[in-house]
Amino acid sequence: MEEPESFSTVLMEDMTAALQRLKEDHPRERRTAIRVAFAAVEGHLAMLCQELLATASGALTETERMALREKTYRVDESGKIHEVAAYLPLKSRVKLATAIVKRLHPEYSIDFQGSGWQILLKGLDIRDRITHPKSLEDMSVEYPEVEAAVAGVFWFLYAVISPGHDGIAAYLERNLPAAT
Repeated sequence: MEEPESFSTVLMEDMTAALQRLKEDHPRERRTAIRVAFAAVEGHLAMLCQELLATASGALTETERMALREKTYRVDESGKIHEVAAYLPLKSRVKLATAIVKRLHPEYSIDFQGSGWQILLKGLDIRDRITHPKSLEDMSVEYPEVEAAVAGVFWFLYAVISPGHDGIAAYLERNLPAAT
C-alpha cells in the first residue's frame, strides 16, 4: 500500500509541476503557476496556524486563538451566541502567525522591511488581480511577474515556514535555483 502524502508534500509537488509547465510559455501556465504558488503559501500558513493552536494553545490568548482559527462571535437578538467566520487577509495572517511565533521563540525573526516581504506582496497583488479579474488586461501576466511572484513565495517558504520544517528547507535548496 502506498504511503499517504503529507499536506505539505502535495502543495509542493503541485507547485513544482506548475513551475515545470512554465516551459510551455503560455499565458494560462503563467497564471496557473502564480495561483498554485500562492495556494502553497495559503496552505502552509494554515498549517502553521494549526500547529500553533495544537502545540501552544496554553500560551495563546483567547483573542489569538480566535484570530488563528479565523473565527469571531456574534450574539443574536435572542441572546444566542453564533460562531462566525472572520476572514483575515493573507498579509494580516502572516503577520499574526509570525508575531505569535516570535513571542514564543524570540530567536525567530522575520524582516518585514526587506525585499523578500515586498516581493511577496507584489506577487500577492498579481495573484489577486488574476483571481478576481475585472477585464481581459487583468488576466495578462508577463514572465517577469511570474518570476517575482515565485521569488516572493520562495522567500515566504524559506523565511517563515522552513525554520520549523526541514523538508521544505531541503526542497527549497534543491529547487530555488531552477525556479528563479
